[in-house]
Amino acid sequence: MPATTPHATSAMPASPKPDPKPATPPRPVASLLGEDDDDDVLIDSKLFPAAKSPTADATAHATPGATPHAWQFGLITLLAKLESLRLQCAGCHYSPDADHLLDRIEAMVLSTEEFSRLHDFPDASMDTQMNALAKAGAFYATINDTRRPAPASRSLFKSMLSKMSAPEPVPGAAVRECLYLGIETLHAHFSLFTEMYRSSLKARNWVDAASSFLADFKQMARAIPEG
Repeated sequence: MPATTPHATSAMPASPKPDPKPATPPRPVASLLGEDDDDDVLIDSKLFPAAKSPTADATAHATPGATPHAWQFGLITLLAKLESLRLQCAGCHYSPDADHLLDRIEAMVLSTEEFSRLHDFPDASMDTQMNALAKAGAFYATINDTRRPAPASRSLFKSMLSKMSAPEPVPGAAVRECLYLGIETLHAHFSLFTEMYRSSLKARNWVDAASSFLADFKQMARAIPEG
């Protein structure tokens, strides 16, 4: 597979500049919950059915504020899981550790898609939803092609030699391609999650945390050696 260059990704949806903070930057999963976020999110949540009363009507909502908090905590949990998987890529090399890296980036995309499927997004975000689906489709197609072994030789002698020898390593460039497509897919879903908020001001903490995660991940991807 020919070498590829890192794919450019668009910036996360802009949000107003935050108030001055201490010199020490927050961790990516920190401060996603504001002091008053009861009406921050446009949501008809399926995230945490247990939060609703067992005797409530099927269309009834949980107590005021419970649903937005559940959404926020869901984002925190997702981002923490993604950060854990990202850190498992530290110290790897693209070609020798191909299987490890491919497994981790696939787990990230799967976790993000599963979280996305738990919720019905507003009709206004349809374009963003379609973009996220398209990015995910391109990612899965590429990672499947990268993992698929070469066609078996018709020669019995060559086939026997192939079984006796070690499998050819996956080219580092192909693994890099998958990693960057995975990052693009995460970015597209993060943008979709941002559209759940009523305003850019309400989304500020989430945008800051998600942007920090993506920036750290892209920096790590650029620093991973080929072999």
